[in-house]
This record gives sequence, C-alpha cells and structure tokens, in this order.
Amino acid sequence: FCLIINYQSLPPSIPMHYNFKGEVDSWGSKESIWLLAGITAVIYISMMFVARIPHMFNYPFKITAENAERQYRIARTFIKLLSAEIVWLFAVLLCGTMEVALNKANTMSPVFIYFFLTVVLVSTIGFFVLSYRAK
Repeated sequence: FCLIINYQSLPPSIPMHYNFKGEVDSWGSKESIWLLAGITAVIYISMMFVARIPHMFNYPFKITAENAERQYRIARTFIKLLSAEIVWLFAVLLCGTMEVALNKANTMSPVFIYFFLTVVLVSTIGFFVLSYRAK
C-alpha cells in the first residue's frame, strides 16, 4: 500500500541497489519500483502453488505411507512460512527504498537484512528438526 500512496511523490530516479552498509550504490527510474512489487507477487503466487504439491519436494528422510501426511503438512507449513518471510523482506525493501528516494532517510538500515537472514535460517533449522522428529 505504501507504493500506491507514495508513487506520485517519488522523484524520477530512485535507489535500486544497496551495499552491505545500506548505502545506495545503484539508481534507476521511478517506474522500476514496480518491478520489485511484481517480483514480490510472482514469488508469493509461485510459493503458494508449490505448497500444494508437497509430494514433489525433496525430503531429508524417506517418505513412507506412515509418515507422508506428517511430512507433507510440515513441508507445506514451511513453504508458507518462508513465503511470508520473503514477502515481508520485499515489503521492507520497498518501503525503505521509498523513504530513501523521498529523502526521509539517507540509507537503508542493513540490520533488517541480517534479521531476515536469521529468521530464514531459524525457520529452515526448525523445518529440519520437525521433519526429523516426524520421520
């Protein structure tokens, strides 16, 4: 929603890429921000589709008739959680980019990227632990 509300206020050139300090190191046209929103939508839709076919996933353990339902449920939940985490990342990137473009901030804090990576790592470890226990 912040994109729709603030789009008209954006300058012709907006940040497109940041270094690990959160400083802008690449600029692009204002219209390119729609690409970020589009990528977010495509990732979300793709992951929701993938979550519907857990029998096609690679699992760390053998899938048997006894554990299939548990393993599929855990895998679907993990994919949906990962999808939400990725959409959250892109939303933060989108809003942060607009703040820098509108001169409300000089840089984008790199803290959120490290936080995001930690959350994804914890989710992935949690998936493996739950999957192992349900084998």
